[in-house]
Amino acid sequence: MTCESATAPINILDSSAKDCKGKCDFSYFYQNTSGYIKNYNNEYLLLNIQDNTISTFNNNSYQIEEIRIYSPSLHVYGGTKADAEFLIIHKNTNGPDKLIVSIPIMKGGDVTQSSTDIKNMINIASQSGLNQASQLNGTTINLNNYIPKANYYFYKGTLPYSCGSSVLVNYIVFSKNIKNSSINIPEDILNKLNKIIKKQKVEIKPTPEEFGKSKEPPSMTGSSSEGDIYIDCQPVGEEGEILINTPKTSIFGDVITNFDSEKHKWLVPVLIGFLILIILLGFKNAIMNFFGSIFDFIFSYKKDSSTKVKK
Repeated sequence: MTCESATAPINILDSSAKDCKGKCDFSYFYQNTSGYIKNYNNEYLLLNIQDNTISTFNNNSYQIEEIRIYSPSLHVYGGTKADAEFLIIHKNTNGPDKLIVSIPIMKGGDVTQSSTDIKNMINIASQSGLNQASQLNGTTINLNNYIPKANYYFYKGTLPYSCGSSVLVNYIVFSKNIKNSSINIPEDILNKLNKIIKKQKVEIKPTPEEFGKSKEPPSMTGSSSEGDIYIDCQPVGEEGEILINTPKTSIFGDVITNFDSEKHKWLVPVLIGFLILIILLGFKNAIMNFFGSIFDFIFSYKKDSSTKVKK
């Protein structure tokens, strides 16, 4: 599809990216939900879910409108396409613009919860008729499992699949060329996907001036039952595992957990003094009796000596 007025999709090229902090701040927290999947005109898989949670982009609020799966990807990453692409399309709750979060899908690799979910979606869609909406029975979707814990790219453009649209889109794009940024699916499932949807001919547009890259992964925020916002501050390791920090309960707990012989060298004389004090207190009676016996002996000796002198 050729569209002269389109400005998306683009080639995600790292060497062209600038720091976009303050212009591409993205935070999210999605809920467990269900929905249905549909093969839309053999062009893409359409996923509709019931999730009304708010995601935040540069202090603006967005809600999920729909989700699409294309194969191969619409974006290009350093000159090559991904095997497929997962697009979470949000609408601004107070404005006309949209937010699209793009995640590449690659065959092979480690199986995750998102891998299993997409495998189920493709299996259900392949067994359903064209444009038939089928419930994802037994599949609970939580998009928190889909968002990579990785740096992302940002740009503004038109819709990547609608020629002539004047809608402004904020793109958050994860790259297949960055570690842990893709959703992995088995090769046979990818082949099944390619049998039910067709490759879309999309023209790649020039990289815009404001194309940027985040310095950190997106932040994960959420709402408690009372509606208060909280931030999940658990750090994440390179492989995506959560690293739990043990709370510090006391100065001694801190010393034991993070002992440094130089930093805590003051502790040795303190412990020695404390130990001596315990010993002195524990043997107080014995010491007093010992010295009492000595005093009694000296006193009685002097008394006997003075008696002998008088005689």
